[in-house]
Amino acid sequence: MASGISDAEREERRVLRFRIAAGVVDFFGIACCTFLILALFALLVNLYAWLRTDISQTFAGLTQNVTDAVFFGQ
Repeated sequence: MASGISDAEREERRVLRFRIAAGVVDFFGIACCTFLILALFALLVNLYAWLRTDISQTFAGLTQNVTDAVFFGQ
């Protein structure tokens, strides 16, 4: 014990460093997950907008076909 630091103090410092490292990893993990959730939400909003446009175009084509068939049938 020439350095004046006991084994218990070394152990406490080592545990403290691991706790700090775990806290930093938790912070970055939460930040990355938050970004990922926002990106997925943006993709869902984009998908909804595309689906709404696609459905309206699909039914417009079907409506035109039905209208043509009715008029040709008369």
